[in-house]
Amino acid sequence: METNVVLRNDGQVMWDQPAITKSSCSVDVAFFPFDLQQCHLTFGSWTHNGNQMDLSNALDSADLADFVPNVEWEEEGAAGGHEGKWEESKSSGRGGGREHVEEKKGVGGDGGVRREIFVRTQCVCQHQGLRSNVEYIANSYQDQRAAQLRIGEWRKVAKVMDRFFIVFTNYMNTPLIPNPWSQYSEVQLEGLIVSEESTYPVFLFFFFSYLFIMIANVGIAVLIFIDKNLHQPMYLLFCNLPLNDVLGNSILIPRLMLDLLRPPSERLISYHECVVQAFTTHVFGTTSHTVLMIMAFDRYVAICDPLRYAAIMTNKMVMKLTVSAWGVALVMVGVLLGLTIRLNRCRSQITNSYCDNASLFKLSCEDVSINNIYGLVFTVVLFSGSIGSTVLTYTKIAVVCGTSKNKTLNSKALKTCSTHLTVYLLMLVSGLANIVLARFPQYTPYRKLSVILFHII
Repeated sequence: METNVVLRNDGQVMWDQPAITKSSCSVDVAFFPFDLQQCHLTFGSWTHNGNQMDLSNALDSADLADFVPNVEWEEEGAAGGHEGKWEESKSSGRGGGREHVEEKKGVGGDGGVRREIFVRTQCVCQHQGLRSNVEYIANSYQDQRAAQLRIGEWRKVAKVMDRFFIVFTNYMNTPLIPNPWSQYSEVQLEGLIVSEESTYPVFLFFFFSYLFIMIANVGIAVLIFIDKNLHQPMYLLFCNLPLNDVLGNSILIPRLMLDLLRPPSERLISYHECVVQAFTTHVFGTTSHTVLMIMAFDRYVAICDPLRYAAIMTNKMVMKLTVSAWGVALVMVGVLLGLTIRLNRCRSQITNSYCDNASLFKLSCEDVSINNIYGLVFTVVLFSGSIGSTVLTYTKIAVVCGTSKNKTLNSKALKTCSTHLTVYLLMLVSGLANIVLARFPQYTPYRKLSVILFHII
């Protein structure tokens, strides 16, 4: 197991796979923004572009300049030199060579020499030690880039840093360390992209839509609860929809409203909050399907087998159907998000207006094949079950109504089923549009609109 550290061209430090064993420690540095070269250092050997240097013991060191000749910074009017290289002097302490002194020099933004001397009592591949080395290099790079942009005195930018140096020591008793990447606990949302003059109209639209959704859905739920005449299977099952709408919209719309008032660079959300939002959003969509499926079953029994309706749709059956609708959604979405949060993250930006499963696993640089496979199975099972059960029940209802001469039955069936079917079709079209548009990045604005309409409608 290895520790991988990535230096980005903006000087930020990223960590990945931080498990250190007593026998190995490696650093993978992608710090060459101009030609995307990579340097891989490993205990025992160090390779760069096919060249290799063997480290004979734990105190050996290696220099990137040994592999790439004439790698240096050049100032206009002066030959490139090695004044900016990182020098080191070692002195063994009583700890059997584990304590040593490092002296570092770096070229600052004003051309001066910056010197840092500090005593290190642990391996540089430990969290704090390695971080100090990496941050020093990152700061040096930022200083040189700043000087280049400020006075334009740099005639040529080196392919790699002037020098990258790291010391390997014995890991015989080194324990595993926690994931340093977990400290990057925030991600940035792209949010809705609207013009400045449209910000407040869009904000007011979301505000009044959310206000209407809350008042209408809470009012329906309270009315069903207090009116005993509505304590019937059809209305009790229907009560799941208002509760689901309140849950789904409360986790999404207020966040969208806040992000509208923030500049894009400040649309930050904690990773834990992002996971909760993704989980709730997927539960909302899945439960919408499962609740409409059990409502279709209720209408099927009421119209196709009215004499046995009271015997079949008991309070116990209503409870079973309700628990099944929510339980299936929670389990399926729980597995979906569980496969995602196990991944290590190497990115911090979500190109979406809200958090969902696809946005979360795109933050990872690991293999996400299992996520894609389960996501496909999830979608196929949900939509095939939803569409199949709805088509089956309504086909049988249509057959019964077509062969029946009872106008009262036909009128009641048309009245109750038409509303249910309209809601289902709106939800189905919006959900399918969201899935299809997700495959085409150029239609991202339309996908965002589709998701918002899915929640509001």
